[in-house]
Amino acid sequence: MNMFTRVAAKSLCLLSMLTATCSSVVLASEAELVWAENGVSKVAEKEAEKGVESRIMFSQLENDGWSKPLELYRSENPVTSLALVTDLKNTKILVWTEQFRFRSVLMKKQATGRPANWSKAELFSDYGKENFAATMVVDAANDIWLFWSANHGDLDDIYLLKRTSQGWGRPQRTHDQNKVPDILPAAQLDAAGNVSLDWRSYSLADGAYVTLNRVFELEKKWQNGYKSDPKEVPEITLKDVSLPDFVPADATALMHFPSNRMNQSEKIEPHQSSTP
Repeated sequence: MNMFTRVAAKSLCLLSMLTATCSSVVLASEAELVWAENGVSKVAEKEAEKGVESRIMFSQLENDGWSKPLELYRSENPVTSLALVTDLKNTKILVWTEQFRFRSVLMKKQATGRPANWSKAELFSDYGKENFAATMVVDAANDIWLFWSANHGDLDDIYLLKRTSQGWGRPQRTHDQNKVPDILPAAQLDAAGNVSLDWRSYSLADGAYVTLNRVFELEKKWQNGYKSDPKEVPEITLKDVSLPDFVPADATALMHFPSNRMNQSEKIEPHQSSTP
């Protein structure tokens, strides 16, 4: 091997190492983890105050691994159904269900800046007796679409709350009124940048739940707003990252990818592994 070949080979090797390093840095800034822990021992000064609580924890993937878990919320009530989204101005919205004795509500926290500066928790929706299974996406117009199941009468229906530049709108049912339960919405953006919603609806004909879909088309100027540049950094998924050891095996977690535009979050059920 002559000197020119050796120099070229060495340069190629360094370039490969640099590319790998840059790729890891990209991945390191694009994954966040939020999870709910129920039945946490309550810290109390008095014996009579001892008990269990629930809490919501947060961590993000950094260059040297997952950050130290940050407690975002603590309550004496069970918490579940986490949803997290980051808009195009880097504002984060976290929504979850808090279960009271006779009703469940949606709660919300918001964060801005880097590192994230989280606001206090606030009531977001108590639309009816039950509010659960929230899912969110942000579109190319920076509108946030929040879908969830709510029981406003005798049966569950899927509702939508949309945040535009004018603020949050009013809840609206996403499907025709019917006499069967509609549950478990799941939202993502399709290839054109439209909002695609799947949910489970009970079929009287089949005697079982079936998956239904509705696409909310954006204005033409916002369609194809994502994935139009072939040089865009590929979106990452659960298979690209590993769960940290400090997440309890029985916790329901949500992996959030702030820069993903299509599939922005993936739920992780208890005991599910994401090790590549």
